Amino acid sequence: MSYCSFGERVERFEKNCDTSLTSSIDEVSETLEKQILAFVPARGGSKRLPGKNIKLLGGIPLLAYSLIAALNSRIITKIVLSSDDDTMLAIGGHYGRIEGIRRPDSLSDDKATTLSAIAHCLEYLEVHQAYRPDIVVLLQPTCPFRENGYIDAAINCFLESDAHSLIGVCEEKYKLGEIRGKYFYPQYKEGTRKQDMPAVYRENGSIYISRSHIIKEGTLFGKKILPYLGNKFNAVNIDTQLDFDSAEMILEKYADQFKGGAIQ
Repeated sequence: MSYCSFGERVERFEKNCDTSLTSSIDEVSETLEKQILAFVPARGGSKRLPGKNIKLLGGIPLLAYSLIAALNSRIITKIVLSSDDDTMLAIGGHYGRIEGIRRPDSLSDDKATTLSAIAHCLEYLEVHQAYRPDIVVLLQPTCPFRENGYIDAAINCFLESDAHSLIGVCEEKYKLGEIRGKYFYPQYKEGTRKQDMPAVYRENGSIYISRSHIIKEGTLFGKKILPYLGNKFNAVNIDTQLDFDSAEMILEKYADQFKGGAIQ
């Protein structure tokens, strides 16, 4: 399988530093020519875990982790927080470079999609600021754990491709089967160990990158989707109290790897 990973990007960067400083500078210059928008959606009406985006995780609001991760990027050119909630918009304002855009009520209920919120943001920026990003980086506030460099490595990986979009994924191995009638029918040979099962890949929610023209066509993914392989930290996605409690335990155990809203 061909995919991009954070580890792969670090390895390639180290080799470039040893052999060709010029090529590294050229890559950075090419990236800086692009207008790259980070979009953080934070709706106020969570049902399964009320107020989850402002719940304190490790002493700071859950929402802040994604905002700080975007601020730590060296190549993102604009950061927008889209919300219908005054408290969340105020949290964004606390960090200075975050631009808050109030989302209309019609895009803030349970049926509203992230795609519609991004489309609203792009239209707002074009009309009010004549700003037209080339690339949109979606950072969901429910995924708090991203290593420093994770976002920029993903962006560079995407820009080196002809993909329409990039999604964060993680590798899993499952012993799956079907239930037909009363009985379970395994889709694997009896006795097969989990570690010997073929790998499958699932969306982990940590990062999505799309070209703006693809979004304007009414899709976040397009047809050419580049997978970006992450780790178990990146796969933490908080939607329930159990998810939140698990994130607190992870944070407590790996506190020495944590600084300023991003896993080191």
